[in-house]
Amino acid sequence: MAWYRESGMKLREEFSHLDAETIYRDILPQGQVEDHGLCICGDILRGKARPSQCKAFGNLCTPKNPIGACMVSSEGACHAYFSYQT
Repeated sequence: MAWYRESGMKLREEFSHLDAETIYRDILPQGQVEDHGLCICGDILRGKARPSQCKAFGNLCTPKNPIGACMVSSEGACHAYFSYQT
């Protein structure tokens, strides 16, 4: 693997037939996507904040209407916190 842009790793050319960025190049958004202004997912992932400290958590941002990466997947910190908070 070779380092690729600012996002991490990229598959070698010999494995490009397995690379989602190559296969779906025409339908994937190009460039950076900005986070929603209220989303504090970065702080949550770094352990600097809890999901409940996010102004959008549970009202604007829910598993059915995620605005941040932490809520999109069932493994995401916000999604798990939303699903299992007591």
